[in-house]
Amino acid sequence: MSRDSQGLHGALIVFATLTTVLGVLSVVFFRQSEEALGRADATAAENQRLRVVARTQQEEIFALKQMIGVAVTTDLATVRDHFNRNMNTCAAVVRPEHRFYEPVLQSLQKVTDRKNGELRAAKEEIQQLKDVIARLEPSKHVQVVTHRQRAEEADAEFRIAEANAREQGQRLVRQKTNLYEEMLAQRHTAEQQVGALKKQLSDLREQYDTACKDVKRLREKLDEYTCPQVKTADGRIREISTRWRIAWIDLGRADEVETQRLLTVYNGQATWLNDSSRKGEIIVTRILDDHLAEARILDDEIANPIVPGDKVSTSRRTATKRPEGMEANHSF
Repeated sequence: MSRDSQGLHGALIVFATLTTVLGVLSVVFFRQSEEALGRADATAAENQRLRVVARTQQEEIFALKQMIGVAVTTDLATVRDHFNRNMNTCAAVVRPEHRFYEPVLQSLQKVTDRKNGELRAAKEEIQQLKDVIARLEPSKHVQVVTHRQRAEEADAEFRIAEANAREQGQRLVRQKTNLYEEMLAQRHTAEQQVGALKKQLSDLREQYDTACKDVKRLREKLDEYTCPQVKTADGRIREISTRWRIAWIDLGRADEVETQRLLTVYNGQATWLNDSSRKGEIIVTRILDDHLAEARILDDEIANPIVPGDKVSTSRRTATKRPEGMEANHSF
């Protein structure tokens, strides 16, 4: 019996505890429910306010779209493109930071006012011109007749001048044709003459070559009689100017060397001075000192030129007795 009462007592205590906890939880949940309802009401009111603001802004956007000339259903990107096209077209001279409708309209208004002023001035000038035309109208007919007569006279003079010019042009064409034919005939004659002259030149060259060969042969024969073998030289070549073909020799006034004296040059290493060691000829042009003279090179060979140290012999005749054409071998 006591155990049953203790169990009942414990059960009552548990029931009371659970009842208390349930009441507390009910109170807490009720308060949270009231707070949630309050927040929900506040959120609904804020959403209602935001819907009103959004509707107002949408209506303002529609109004702005109508103001700038686009449909209310146009999206923002299209509106921006429309705005940029308008600015580029109507406000190209306006700085980018001022490209908005009000500054652009103000600028366009200034331009319009200036153009209106110019238009008024142009209208006044036109009216003045009309007044001048009205004053000149009575004398216009007389001036027109006078100018027409002058134009007819000028046209007649022009026709006469044109006919004269055409006739002169035809005459010039005939003269040009005649001159061209004469030029062709003269050219043909000149070509024939040039051909004949070329043939004569060729014949002269052949004759010259033959004469040069004869002169050379005669010189060789003359050397056999007038230039015997010489054992010793009279002097030597000191310096040579190949550019100017000038030689300086160690013979001069004391050696009784005279200008225009023809000298023979031999190889400086030769023992016997004969035709085999002969290198060329020089002619004395100036006596510079007792043992120095300047001479011009008359004859030498490219393969065996005259050089300093070559021997010089005076046992030859003077250049005044030298036959013409024997100094150098020239060609036409």
